[in-house]
Amino acid sequence: MDLDLTEGRVLLFGKGKKERYVPICSKLANVLKRYMAKRDLVLPKHDSSIFCSISGERLSSWQLRKLMISPLCSIVPRECAHPHILRHTFATVLLNHGKPIEQISRWLGHSSIAVTQTYLTIANNPAVNNFETVF
Repeated sequence: MDLDLTEGRVLLFGKGKKERYVPICSKLANVLKRYMAKRDLVLPKHDSSIFCSISGERLSSWQLRKLMISPLCSIVPRECAHPHILRHTFATVLLNHGKPIEQISRWLGHSSIAVTQTYLTIANNPAVNNFETVF
């Protein structure tokens, strides 16, 4: 992952070594700047990754998933508390706010818009459209 806080984007590497830039909002960029400044004070010698252990080593994807389960359980049922739900939420919120599906498909790294259209079923379902109860 390559983070560019000046441009407000992150370079992600997906399945099949696919690369894609995904925008990040200024609010998140500011939170990450503050976090990394504090991290650098606490761990002057650390891996170049954003999130690292107390010993300064890069966290594995398994470690990151484990850290995310508890916060996710506060807003979704435990069986849904997987980091992938954030990807679905990202796509669904963008769809609900009128972003073009072609752009969302590129950000998600889908090779086909048909894959992204599975999110439309969720986004257009009135039973799950009330985000006020979640956020």
